[in-house]
Amino acid sequence: MDKEIRKTNWSTFCKKFNGDNQYRYTQLSLKRRGENTTTMEMTPFMGIALSKSGRQISGIRFFAGRWDPDKVMEPVITLNNPSEMWVTQDENGSDCRLHIRTQDGTEAKLELFGQRETAMARNFVEKVAYAMYENRGHTPGNDWNDWFEAENKVKEAEAQLKR
Repeated sequence: MDKEIRKTNWSTFCKKFNGDNQYRYTQLSLKRRGENTTTMEMTPFMGIALSKSGRQISGIRFFAGRWDPDKVMEPVITLNNPSEMWVTQDENGSDCRLHIRTQDGTEAKLELFGQRETAMARNFVEKVAYAMYENRGHTPGNDWNDWFEAENKVKEAEAQLKR
C-alpha cells in the first residue's frame, strides 16, 4: 500500500523511518530525466535526513555506514529540491519502498529487504573497531577499548538520524 507523506510531516517521518529501517538491506535506484537508471547498494543503511535552507527543505540525503572511525557514516547521494515523498508498506505494515521525486523530475526509489539486521549492526561496530586497531598500527592490548569506542561512535551516528 502506497502512502504519500505530506511535506509538513517529512521531518517526523524521516526520524521514524530511520528508527525502523537502520541496518536493513537496501538498494537505491536513481532515475534522472533523459538518463539511464543508476542503482547502488547502501549497506549498512543508516538513514535519510533533510537539508534545509532556512525553513525550506532544500534536499534529502541518503546515508550509509563507513568503516572509518573518524566518520562512521556519510551521505551517499543528495536529492535537491524534493517535491514528493511516499512510502510503500507490505501487508504487515513494514516499509518496503521509499519514493522521492524532485522538482526537476528526478526519481529515487529505495528498496528495503528483509527486517532490521542486528547482526549487520554488530558487524558494522566490529569493522569500525578493527579500523581503529589498524590506525594504531596493529598494536595489541586495546581491543575492548576499541570495541566500546566503536560502539559509541556507531550509536551516536544512529542517534543523529533519529533526532
